[in-house]
Amino acid sequence: MEQNIFQNYQEKKAQIRVLASEALKGGWIDQTTHDDILKKINEDKLIIGVIGQMKCGKSTFLNSFLFGRPLLPAATTPMTAALSVITYGDRKGLEAEFYTQNEWDELRALAERDESAVTDSQTKSSIKAAKELYTKSRPIMSQLPKLLGKTQNDDFDNLIEYVGADGKYVSIVKSVRITLPEEWLKGVEIVDTPGFNDPVVSREERTKEFLKKADVVLMMLYAGRAFDSTDRDILFEKVRRVGVGKIILAVNKYELQLLQGESPEQIKENVSDEIHKAIRFYKDESLNELLEDLDPILISAQMALLAKMPFAQINADETLKHHYADACNNFEVDSQQQLRKLSRISDLEEKVRDIIVNQKEKILIEKPKNLILAKAKNLIDEITTNLELLHQKKENLSLPDDELEEKISNLEKAQRRIERKIKHAESDLGENFDEQSKKLFRNLQDLADETKEKCNQIIDSNKGDSLHRKLDATLEKFKDREFSRYLKDINKKLQCAFNDSLYQLSDDIASILKRYVDDTDEISKTFIRTMKEGLAMETRNDYFTEGSGFSSGDDSSFLDWISEIPLVPKDLITFFHTGRDEAREKVKNFFASIDWDSMEHRFNERKQKFISTLGGDAANSLIGDLVEQAKEAIGTKEEKGKALEATKDEIERKTAELDKLKESYNHIKELTR
Repeated sequence: MEQNIFQNYQEKKAQIRVLASEALKGGWIDQTTHDDILKKINEDKLIIGVIGQMKCGKSTFLNSFLFGRPLLPAATTPMTAALSVITYGDRKGLEAEFYTQNEWDELRALAERDESAVTDSQTKSSIKAAKELYTKSRPIMSQLPKLLGKTQNDDFDNLIEYVGADGKYVSIVKSVRITLPEEWLKGVEIVDTPGFNDPVVSREERTKEFLKKADVVLMMLYAGRAFDSTDRDILFEKVRRVGVGKIILAVNKYELQLLQGESPEQIKENVSDEIHKAIRFYKDESLNELLEDLDPILISAQMALLAKMPFAQINADETLKHHYADACNNFEVDSQQQLRKLSRISDLEEKVRDIIVNQKEKILIEKPKNLILAKAKNLIDEITTNLELLHQKKENLSLPDDELEEKISNLEKAQRRIERKIKHAESDLGENFDEQSKKLFRNLQDLADETKEKCNQIIDSNKGDSLHRKLDATLEKFKDREFSRYLKDINKKLQCAFNDSLYQLSDDIASILKRYVDDTDEISKTFIRTMKEGLAMETRNDYFTEGSGFSSGDDSSFLDWISEIPLVPKDLITFFHTGRDEAREKVKNFFASIDWDSMEHRFNERKQKFISTLGGDAANSLIGDLVEQAKEAIGTKEEKGKALEATKDEIERKTAELDKLKESYNHIKELTR
């Protein structure tokens, strides 16, 4: 039986080699991609990438899963994040790769920029990260010339010097390769990636490069905003472009949602709903097959880590000690065994080990197959779009000049009326946005005042551990629950306002087109598709349902950028071991740190981006491209005849190319089932 299984695997590997060769001949893939596929098949190595946004819990999970103690940094700041590869080795060890001289020069130039002169939050974060990294490099500044661009081997016990927040080399580390003498890691690489919203560009690019090699993606989501716009972008824009054989979704910090009254079933249902909305929106065949029946796994990586660590180590660290006590008090557990069960980490660990032990061979086949099919699908879509343009060109060239001029005149009339409609829509949306945003800030400020008063009452009537727990819970509730709920509520109202306006606008435009232009159905669909794509670039949450106009999808678009504003000072979590006077000062500083002016400014910036989408490319290209195409078709009978024949020949050639490609695509799909 084992021989038959091995023989079957070898046959499938041979099949992938044939597919890669056919894809290269057909122009689906280039020589480099072809060679990478063959190399991967021959190496027989399974690469599992742990990906997600920063601070979603990737490293904490791996610390629990692999080490049982916090060795990899938990990325409390984005400054020390580095790509870490864990694989088999005869002994524990590490190899660190340092930044090149050019990368370091770029980082230093970024650190020298004035943060206050920049308005973009992503750039601000990058500058802040660069400044901190550059500051951390001072103790080894004299050694940089001989370190940059090099790799360095070291003992495993010195790992903290390369990945710890205060490590000696952390400022210049780009990646770390860790070896462990664990038999199940043979032929496997597990990679802890920096977040895709990493402010240090070179590290994010390294993550993207790694993803091209990954066979399995374990995507970590944060339960408080699971599968938001950034998560969707990571999965559907980055992962889908490189092909993958298996996806696992883990929803971390689920215990926070339990404290808000949600059941595990409700948490999973909410995440699954968002996944299926994204599936309907993106319509990516290869990725959707991997996601359709996917069951999100709920975990608490922090609880899992605390359940594995020796008590002596927990008691020696005030932060860990606080988190352990907090978990025990909140969920009425009194042992590490109970804490581990509550963490649900076994579900995820078993899933990963099952993939390594039982599914490795299948996944190594699925990855290149999906990549080849994705390349073919992209090429089919590209040729289909070109054919649509060629058919429109053929139609114009078939018309006499007088009919073309009449068509141009009608198109230009339609364009002027459409632009007026859009101007009215901009005005209506702007007024609605302003009215709703004023209510938002008034409610948020009232909520902040009420919470501040609650904190003062807690300080007056409690002391010691009771004071610590109640104040901590009150402020966390404000930041993670009540504040977020208000933002979600206002976003839903604004989303409804935008969707209602766009639905009405599309009806008005369809009426205008019907009056002045032929083939109105196709042009209306083009307008709706263009408008949807334009708005999706800003919101990442508009889903279009066939026959119902624009419908509201996700409600996290405003939360995405609001969450960048620091609401909690770094020392807030451990501050209440002191007296009441200091507690009052901390509460005062907490609420003073909320930058209402900056928040309102960012909100208004978002409004302007929404509105400018209406009057931007969508409006101008809707009719403008058709006008230009019609004008180009005007000419002498002889010129038009030659151009028409050439266009017909091109249509015939492209159609034959598309038919052949579709036939090959369907054949390969059947062959690889």
